[in-house]
Amino acid sequence: MNALGKHVIVELYDCNTEIINNQALMEQVMVDAVQISGATLVKTVFHKFSPHGITGIAVVAESHFAIHTWPEYGYCADR
Repeated sequence: MNALGKHVIVELYDCNTEIINNQALMEQVMVDAVQISGATLVKTVFHKFSPHGITGIAVVAESHFAIHTWPEYGYCADR
């Protein structure tokens, strides 16, 4: 069987809480990651939770990029 791509799961600790709680910045970081990867961006959907935390998805023609942040723990991950 030929692989169509790679699935990468990333966990980041000790993150800058201001950065990972900034919805516009996190969306730009994801768009930049899509561009760097050479994937084809279709659409982004991001949601900021109250009082903190962001979930975002960059849908690409090839699959998707996702991020979830927990600023109260300085943590973010792709799940």
